Amino acid sequence: MSAPHSHPDIIAFMKAAPDRFQKSGFLFLANWKYRGEKVVLGESYYHCPPEHLLHAYETSDFRGFRVLSNDGEKDQIRLNFAWTKSGSMIMTQVWSYGPLSGHQPAFITPVRLHEGPDVQRNLAHMHAIQPTRTGQPNILKVCHLDVQYGTGDGSGKPF
Repeated sequence: MSAPHSHPDIIAFMKAAPDRFQKSGFLFLANWKYRGEKVVLGESYYHCPPEHLLHAYETSDFRGFRVLSNDGEKDQIRLNFAWTKSGSMIMTQVWSYGPLSGHQPAFITPVRLHEGPDVQRNLAHMHAIQPTRTGQPNILKVCHLDVQYGTGDGSGKPF
């Protein structure tokens, strides 16, 4: 299998859209804002067939990102993501270091930006992902969003 084209990452995507994203701070202390609201960045490694993660990405299946096997162990495929706490925006991108990318690190999908009121109901799924790079999700916020938008079983539990 030949290596697919490596796409720009989420940071490059935000730099290329100054009408939506603003950067404050310097180098490692930089914060990104989406139309004035702080952007939370993260990544999560998956232990599942790569096709499953790619399918969730292609169909914008936020619940799929949540239920696929991800346990924090670094593997050959991961989801890079960003969101705002209000749910006005979610971005996703799939990265690979395995057979999908010819065993070379590559962002194998372009950044997908989701905006608008429909995005907020998917925010509980994104909060429930156990990210490798960001802190633990706020469970109370996940439960509140889970009940409010009907993304779970209605019990308020994230899973």
